[in-house]
Amino acid sequence: MAQNFANLAGRRRLTNPGVLEMLNNSFATIRPDLFQPGDFTINPGFRPGFDPGIFTPGAGGVATPGGVLAPGDASNGNQTLLPRVRPGDVITADMINLVLEMLETLSAGLAGQAAMFGPDVAALRLGNLAEDTHTLLALGTGFEANGGIFLDGQSLLAGQPTRGINLAILDPELKLKYRRAYDTFAFSAQAELLASDLQQRTDQYDIVIGMSSDAFASQLTEGARAALASVGAEALGQTTQARDAGAFIGVVPNSQTRVSFNYLASMLPADQPGTTGARLAAQPFAWGFYSRTMQRFLLGGASGAAEGGRTTQPGGGGAQPGGVVVPLDPGFGLTLPPDVLGTQSVSIIRGIGGRRANALQQAGVTNLALLAEAQPEVIAAAAGVSAASASTWIGQAQTLLRG
Repeated sequence: MAQNFANLAGRRRLTNPGVLEMLNNSFATIRPDLFQPGDFTINPGFRPGFDPGIFTPGAGGVATPGGVLAPGDASNGNQTLLPRVRPGDVITADMINLVLEMLETLSAGLAGQAAMFGPDVAALRLGNLAEDTHTLLALGTGFEANGGIFLDGQSLLAGQPTRGINLAILDPELKLKYRRAYDTFAFSAQAELLASDLQQRTDQYDIVIGMSSDAFASQLTEGARAALASVGAEALGQTTQARDAGAFIGVVPNSQTRVSFNYLASMLPADQPGTTGARLAAQPFAWGFYSRTMQRFLLGGASGAAEGGRTTQPGGGGAQPGGVVVPLDPGFGLTLPPDVLGTQSVSIIRGIGGRRANALQQAGVTNLALLAEAQPEVIAAAAGVSAASASTWIGQAQTLLRG
């Protein structure tokens, strides 16, 4: 396309076919699934009277009755009628007007998609936050051979995953500190080694990423379950069938003895109890988009996102489990229409976890819009926090809603 514009600037006369090629290449940049650079056909037509030419995106055009060339079938809707063109024709006002109409049609189609799926819903605009970001991915498996742990597409394991729990520990700079597989399906000693490694080989804000292969739960001890829960993989300790499988990404907290939660955790069931004949319903995965500059995750998710998360209280007991939400900070660039964003749970505000969100809901503050309109003293009393913390939450909600 740049060459075509250079030709135009050099006073080389562009024919209509040249314009079509330039237009097609422009469309190829926007919709590579429908257009390929240089992939267009022109049929001048030989019928008496009105003889349309045909501009056809896509390869493999076939002739149809009347001299129309179309990919497979003239009724596929991809063809665009153009005025009759022949080699050597000059650019005309009619041609330019038709090009503009085609661009308007394309814009209308994109607008229709926006109307169908919502304007800017889940449109990610990270801007400078995207600098030095990296993707972490954990793929759990049953008997399949396509699982593993990956950083930017590169495996963090020494080889193929083996039976049990496979994990890696990374520091906040994403440097690999330790990796190992634990056969917690067959040996309880392996489960205790897992618990010891998670406690002794990690520091605050380290990342623990893991997945299960084949089966892992039969010899999983209480100590191992607690250790997994303390780094954001509580779901793996709650399995009920031998061939359930999981994948997780966790972040090491300041105190592993006081928390039990799911960060980015997936636990998917087998189709029946036992080991003979049991197979996974689906393969679990967890992923996260991590900023090494900020040393935190910006985005993430997991299949069958697990519920959980409680803070151990003195004397035992804990808050009711709730869905884990990766909090949104103002400026993160996750753009939602204000009316949609206002209906979201207050738990997307940093500092409001499941317990405080439940308390605010009981006080009538059920969503972000109501939080933004609330008085600090009301929020402070309902959530059991200081007025300063309540004001901070309200300010974050107002900032998010303003966009």
